[in-house]
Amino acid sequence: MHPDMTAARDIPAPQGARSLVPWLLVAAVPMIFALVTWQTSWSHSPVRDWLRQFGIPAVAGEICVIGWAMLRGAAPLGIIAAQPRWVGACLVGLIAIAFATALLAAPDQVRALSWTFLWLVHLAFGLAVCGLVRSAEEWSKSAIWPAVVAGLCIYALLVVTFVHSVPDGRPFNWERFPLAGGNIRHIGHFSTIGAAAAAGSAAFHRGWARYAYWLAAAVMLSLSFWSGTRGSIVALWAAFVAGTVMIARLRSIGPWLALAASTAAGALLSLAGPTPNSLFGMRRLAATLDAPTADALASGRLAMWADAWAAFLRQPWFGYGQGQFPAVVESQRLFNQPHNILLQLLLQWGVIGTALALALAAYVAWQCRNALRSQSGIQAPAFLVAAAIFVMSLYDATLFHSYPTMMFAFSLAVLVGARDQRVRT
Repeated sequence: MHPDMTAARDIPAPQGARSLVPWLLVAAVPMIFALVTWQTSWSHSPVRDWLRQFGIPAVAGEICVIGWAMLRGAAPLGIIAAQPRWVGACLVGLIAIAFATALLAAPDQVRALSWTFLWLVHLAFGLAVCGLVRSAEEWSKSAIWPAVVAGLCIYALLVVTFVHSVPDGRPFNWERFPLAGGNIRHIGHFSTIGAAAAAGSAAFHRGWARYAYWLAAAVMLSLSFWSGTRGSIVALWAAFVAGTVMIARLRSIGPWLALAASTAAGALLSLAGPTPNSLFGMRRLAATLDAPTADALASGRLAMWADAWAAFLRQPWFGYGQGQFPAVVESQRLFNQPHNILLQLLLQWGVIGTALALALAAYVAWQCRNALRSQSGIQAPAFLVAAAIFVMSLYDATLFHSYPTMMFAFSLAVLVGARDQRVRT
């Protein structure tokens, strides 16, 4: 019998309010990210550009959590050592390919090494969170998703404040929305996570708490509608479909009616604020239905995927290294990645690296399936967040940019680490 991913060695239980520290750090990332990239004019700022491109506030938060976990004895390497040997072998092989391609194949070596380092941080962060969740007290675990949802609601408030703070009449590039990202569509990364976390939490609460979570989901969805981000709404509903299969509490008409009501409320809330650009809002969503071609309907993704596939075929076995899409696909230099996780893996690590990554992904998916047997109140939002991020990664950049990748690792770690927690109502 193989040991599960929650296995770790001699992890002492955190005591008192200190056990909330890692959850508060994770919850604070969207707020900090928004504040440090606050810029109501597009004057060139290399530091802010660097913060946005690599998601440095998210990475800094992850490193702090990793450090905290190591101080508490939840060593990431101990969790890896507890897994079947083939898992460790696949991971070592993948790390070797990542560094080899960055050093030997990447056109932009510095960029490739930078993204490789960030990937290792995400990996270590997920393992650290898994150990922390496993050793946390029940009351501490129950604070995870309220903290995350609250932090993202404050982020939503900061977005509203930012929009109203831009001086009237001043030229402003609204498409390149600067708050915690470099494009207006990046708002969808935050709103998807917030809505999924709130919807999953609502299923395991009653009374005013349930209504509060559905209201939070509506607030987050209003950001999706306001920013004209179709993929965010699709991802949430697709995750809910998957959740209905995996989570018993969602197999009734009530959660579906609540999701529909929150989606409608989010659409109405989005109309309350200004839509300063034609790329924003409900009109933009409706306009896509009149797209003259399939590629136009997909916002150019079909051409992007065709170009990415052609680049992969030129170097299929080990790829080009991480973050090399604009360097190897000259027709798509405006984009950092191909907006599809499978093409992203094939381009950066080739067939060999992708096969190793998919084997590890299958193992984690199996662990998640086993973990969901406990059907706990913190696992439902974890599953919905992870599922929504994955769905969105099929046509967007959620597993490229640092914040959604961080939350994907976090959700999987919470899901697996909490497998022994029983249902609470």
